[in-house]
Amino acid sequence: WDYGGQEVFYALHHIFLTQNGIYVVVFNMHDWLDDRKEGEARRFLEFWLYSIKLHSPSAPVILVGTRADLVPGDEARLRISRALRKLVYDVGVSARA
Repeated sequence: WDYGGQEVFYALHHIFLTQNGIYVVVFNMHDWLDDRKEGEARRFLEFWLYSIKLHSPSAPVILVGTRADLVPGDEARLRISRALRKLVYDVGVSARA
């Protein structure tokens, strides 16, 4: 299922989030490098990871970063990777980035 990010659909998530799922959460990597967007990007991923954990605590989660071509080099990728690892640890889901 494609859940979309629109708030109007949030109330329906519990119907589709099940233990039998494998979840792919797609996010914009470039937003994690923009000081104006990083907080919103983190809240977006937190929302989805906590929702999945609430309804499917042991389901695997795959994080897929888009716009990698806009990430300027290895140091920036490492910064994003560290932030994602911390977020996954803080939320407590089984995720791979």
